[in-house]
Amino acid sequence: MVRAAGAVVAVFLAYCTAMQVNDPDAALWIGLYGVGLALAGAVAVGRAHPVVLLTYAGVSAAGAGFCLRAGLPPSWLDDEVGREAMGLLLQAVLLAALAAGVQRGGRGTTRS
Repeated sequence: MVRAAGAVVAVFLAYCTAMQVNDPDAALWIGLYGVGLALAGAVAVGRAHPVVLLTYAGVSAAGAGFCLRAGLPPSWLDDEVGREAMGLLLQAVLLAALAAGVQRGGRGTTRS
C-alpha cells in the first residue's frame, strides 16, 4: 500500500515539477519539487528510508515558512509566493505521510 501511495505522490509531484517550466525562477522550483519526486519514486520502488523522507519534508516545510515570512497579501491565492508556499507545504505533508508508512513497515524500504 505504501508503494502505491509513493507512486501516486510521485505522479503528483511530477505534475508539479512540469508546471514550473514557464516560471521565471523555474530552476529553483523544479529542483525543490524534483527532489520530492525522486524521494516519492524511491518509496514506490521500495528504496526509501524514513529519515531521508522526514528530513526533506522538513526542508520543504522550512521553504514554505521562508516564502510566508514576507507576509501574504489579502489575495494570497492570486500571489505566486502564496501558491509556491502552499505547494511546498503540501509536499512536506505528503513526504511525512510516506515516511510514516515506510516506518511502519509498509514495504517502502529495503530494511529487514
